[in-house]
Amino acid sequence: MKDEYNSETPKKPIKVRINSRLLKKENGLNIDYSAALESALEEQLRTEKCNRWMRENGAAIEEYNQFVDAYGTFSDSARNF
Repeated sequence: MKDEYNSETPKKPIKVRINSRLLKKENGLNIDYSAALESALEEQLRTEKCNRWMRENGAAIEEYNQFVDAYGTFSDSARNF
């Protein structure tokens, strides 16, 4: 899948609320919150994009798989294994 994230894109300030216990656990680890959020958001967007694609195309894939089960593929006769 093509990565649509560009790290050179200008940053936009936002307000975020974070669980206070998580902040206490971070104590002294020097975690870059902006980078952590970007990474998590990028992964979430990738997951949601894949899920949407599967919802939109799942029926067609299932139909194709049933066709292959019933009739095989066009290259079945050319295989040597």
